Amino acid sequence: MQDINVLFLVEHVDRELDIVTCLMQKLESGFGITSQARNYYYDFQQNLALFNPSVVVFPFFYGADHIYPIQYSARWPHAHLVNLGWEQILNKLDVGMKTPRDDTARSRVCHICWTPKHRDFLANNGVEPDHLLLTGNPVMKLYDDPYRSYFKSREQLAKLYELDGTKKWVLFPESYQFAFFSDELLKLLVVQQNADAEFLSQAKGYCERSLKQLFMWANELSGNDTLFILRPRPSTTRDEMVNFMHRTVQNPSANLKIIKTETVREWILAADHVMSSHSTTLIEAALAGKPVHRFSPEAYPEAVALEWHGLVPLLCDRKGFLDAVQREVTEPTGIPLAEWARAQFLFAGDPLDAIADWIARLHSGGHHAQSPSASQQQGIRDGRDSWDGEGDTLENDIFDGEDVASRLSRWQSVLKASPAAARLSTSPAPRGRQNDA
Repeated sequence: MQDINVLFLVEHVDRELDIVTCLMQKLESGFGITSQARNYYYDFQQNLALFNPSVVVFPFFYGADHIYPIQYSARWPHAHLVNLGWEQILNKLDVGMKTPRDDTARSRVCHICWTPKHRDFLANNGVEPDHLLLTGNPVMKLYDDPYRSYFKSREQLAKLYELDGTKKWVLFPESYQFAFFSDELLKLLVVQQNADAEFLSQAKGYCERSLKQLFMWANELSGNDTLFILRPRPSTTRDEMVNFMHRTVQNPSANLKIIKTETVREWILAADHVMSSHSTTLIEAALAGKPVHRFSPEAYPEAVALEWHGLVPLLCDRKGFLDAVQREVTEPTGIPLAEWARAQFLFAGDPLDAIADWIARLHSGGHHAQSPSASQQQGIRDGRDSWDGEGDTLENDIFDGEDVASRLSRWQSVLKASPAAARLSTSPAPRGRQNDA
């Protein structure tokens, strides 16, 4: 058993590993704290057998009510547990599934909160106020200097994927995951994650119909037109998306590309124009200074609608969609959304610094974490309530020490070139409801 300072558990590499390794670099350079990063599912048995961490950082934590969080939390009863909470912009479908479900989530885990709204959501559902840290959104900070220089350039991507860099690139980060969920998985979400069955039905139907329409219209692009790059979300495999496309259109256009490798941030920064349905990547694209449009050939169902959607111009018919894809968009369509996002998510300081600072304070013993209760200890012995809908590590989510080292080296260069970004706060860690924006 190896005593380590901090263990980061990663669910989706493309969504998380750049942020995680940036935090690892800040902890090492600012505090002398060493870290390991491992896959939440794939490395499960090794993580339990090999490590004895002071702080465990989770990609999500809603309750110790299925096998992974049960065993992780009970295996290290004296470790501090931190939830990075990668999904905090919640629609009505999300709310039931993202609500803290037990005493471990409410009383032991420390939660990173991007907004006062999310902090209050957790507090109103029983999380102790001093277990909530308001930081802003670390992902959105990556579009500011110096962080954005970390990512591959358009020229590098064009060479890697044999793309014509002289054409217009329209990026479409999709958010149609429910189109790929089986009826059995939907039932499990209702039973085990408190999802609303009606909202799930709404979302599945909407995603299936919208994705079919997207492929039919995008397939009308000819060889001299724009490159339309569809990027599947982390939980959807490329094969699933390609098969869906072939069921929808007989002979896909050569200008229609499905690329899942690299992170969405690289593609946003390289693209000329970003479109999506209801995905929060539109917020990221607006912060990156890109023209943005929403694509929705029908009205959003209640399940997926969000307040910020009205800030993005809508494409809802074939003519409007093809016109926007093919022409050069010069109007600043993303400015209202970017201004809203900075006020909501980047309201004070650097979120990455705030998170690294809090993890360092937990490691040094500045915050008390409760040991699991007798019933939680029994949970690991029973191994009960296994969540069958998770645990299959996806194609891009297996990583090793070389992947981590490569990212750390890049972050070291980026942060060394910007002393302000590398410098961490030495003020007392903010806590609870004192953290109003």
